[in-house]
Amino acid sequence: SATEEATAASECKWLESLAKEPALTFCASRLSSITNTANGRRVEARVRDSCPPCGEDDLDLSPAAFKALGHLDEGVLSIKWNFRKRD
Repeated sequence: SATEEATAASECKWLESLAKEPALTFCASRLSSITNTANGRRVEARVRDSCPPCGEDDLDLSPAAFKALGHLDEGVLSIKWNFRKRD
């Protein structure tokens, strides 16, 4: 399913997530909603890791998540994303 796609958040966002929910030992279960701003395609993906070299608002998408938003040959996508609220 779409919610099984994986992503890695920037280290800044990863640490920000931990600060907001200190009971978590990691934010790997956080669901993120990602939209390709160029074509409007959307996917939900679970954050599985941090991405230290990523820019603050960047994500490192798994190939499956990337394909849900665009074509792999594009290399870089313009996206908007946020952590989903926990139920």
